[in-house]
Amino acid sequence: GESTDVTLNADGPCPYTLSFLLGKGSFGAVYAATGSISGEDRAVKCMQLTASDEHSRSPLKRLRGEAAIHRLVSAHPNIVTIHDEIVDNTIGVGALVLDLCKGGTLANARDTPFFEQSEERVRGVMGQLIDAAAYCHAKGVAHRDIKPENVLMSKDWSTVYLSDFGLAKECQWSNRTGAG
Repeated sequence: GESTDVTLNADGPCPYTLSFLLGKGSFGAVYAATGSISGEDRAVKCMQLTASDEHSRSPLKRLRGEAAIHRLVSAHPNIVTIHDEIVDNTIGVGALVLDLCKGGTLANARDTPFFEQSEERVRGVMGQLIDAAAYCHAKGVAHRDIKPENVLMSKDWSTVYLSDFGLAKECQWSNRTGAG
């Protein structure tokens, strides 16, 4: 990936040094990072706060909304854990600090012999994703963007994690149907 030497600092001792680019999306980029104090490896999703675009919410409101929704469901074992939210006004960047999943994405893993040769492994991944989605729904959250690129893998590919809550919405669920 691309290298960077950016250090994010919130209003106190909360720095993360970004080491390399993991991926880019429509609203930002995700970097592998190390906590300068803790030494822990993390993923940091960065968004320009000064960027103007056609979307109705400001980038800061989008960042804070994503963080709030992600926190609602972060306790599930198949949802990437959110650890922190950083707004660094000195460089105009907001960031979400997440667990670093070292196995890449399901999009990169799905066409490998690891999955092609094992229906049981595919069932295991689907079961974990269904559990994560059901948990979101039980907490009143609709992810709205479940796709292989938003499913991260553990290093050994045995565990998957739903990620990217940028399009997620809080919803009121109803047990009633429209059929009459």
